[in-house]
Amino acid sequence: MKWIGNFDVSLADITSIVAGTGLNGDDLTGPIPTLNVDPSLGHVTTLAGITAMGTAANTLVVTNDIVKFDSTNANDPLIVLKNAANDATSGRFRFLNARGADGQDDDETGIIEFFSYDDGTPNGERYARIIGTIHDATATEESGKLSLQVASHDGGDEDGLVLTGGSVDAEVDVTIGNGAASVVTIPGSITIGSTGAIIGAGIPNVYGSIIKLLPSDFAANIDGGNTKLGVGYTDTAGSAYGMKVGSANTELFAFVSIPEGMKATHVDVFDKDDRALEVFEVQINATSLTSKGSGNCNTTLDITDVNATATNFLAIKITTTATTDKVFGGQVTIAVQ
Repeated sequence: MKWIGNFDVSLADITSIVAGTGLNGDDLTGPIPTLNVDPSLGHVTTLAGITAMGTAANTLVVTNDIVKFDSTNANDPLIVLKNAANDATSGRFRFLNARGADGQDDDETGIIEFFSYDDGTPNGERYARIIGTIHDATATEESGKLSLQVASHDGGDEDGLVLTGGSVDAEVDVTIGNGAASVVTIPGSITIGSTGAIIGAGIPNVYGSIIKLLPSDFAANIDGGNTKLGVGYTDTAGSAYGMKVGSANTELFAFVSIPEGMKATHVDVFDKDDRALEVFEVQINATSLTSKGSGNCNTTLDITDVNATATNFLAIKITTTATTDKVFGGQVTIAVQ
C-alpha cells in the first residue's frame, strides 16, 4: 500500500505504529488523530494494533463516515484493486444496504457520484451518477434496477440509461434516453432477435401500435373485368373526399405487411357508407386466402390474430356498391406476439 502526503485518521482504534523512520504524529503509542508520512518513504510496511478488524479473516473495518484521498499530482489519486489469483476471477467493489429490516421496493443499494465545478463562482456540481436500487423486493421474485444519470442542461439529474430486472425470469428491460426530444445515436449496426421488432417513426406508416392505411393503399380488383379497374382520389372536403371507384360493385383491396415479431389483432377502415369489410391472411409464395374476420367499415373488426411470418401479409377487401362510395383510409392494430 502506498501512502503519500497526510493521512488523517479520526478513529481511536490504532494503538501503535511499526514502520521504522519517516513518521510523525501527535502520539504514536496511543490514539492517533493525525499521522504524517514522509513522501520519501514510498510505503508503510505495517500498521500494528488496529483493533477493529471485524469477525472475518483478512477484513479491515473502518467506521468513519468519510474516507478521503487527496492529491495535487496529475492523474492522482489512484485506487487499485489487485487480484493475483491464477484464475478467471477478479477483484470486487461491493455496496451493501444493511437497513436492518426487510428490503423495500425502490431502496437504494449503492450510488457512485461524479462532481466538478461549473464556470460560475465556481459552484460544485454533480454531473453524473450511477444508482443501484431494488426494483422488486418480493422474495423469490427479486429484481434490481441500474440507472445511469447525467445533469441535463439545468443541473437536474435525468436517466440516460435504465436497466430493470423485468417482470419474468431471465428478462431485462432497457430504457435509453429521456423524453421525446432525446436522440439515440448508433454509429454501428444494430441486431434484433428473431422475435424482435422495431416499431416507430423509422418504419413507413407505423405509429406506435398502429399501421396506417393511406387512400393510395387501396387498389381495384380486376375480377369484374376491365370496367372495374378505375379508381381515383377525390380531394373535395366532406363526403366526396377519399378513394372513389369508377364503377359500382367494385372491390377495393389494401395489402399490409406485419412487422417482424408482431401480430395483427384489429382492423379499421373508414369510408362514406359503412360498406362490407373482410380481412384475409395471404402468402407471397401461395395462392390461397384465409379469412380472418368480416364486418363493416367504420366499426372496429376484431380479427383472428395473425402472427407475422417471412411470407404472410394481410389483404383487406372493401366491397363497394355505387360510384358514390368513398374510402378514406384505415388502421391495422398490432401487438407483440
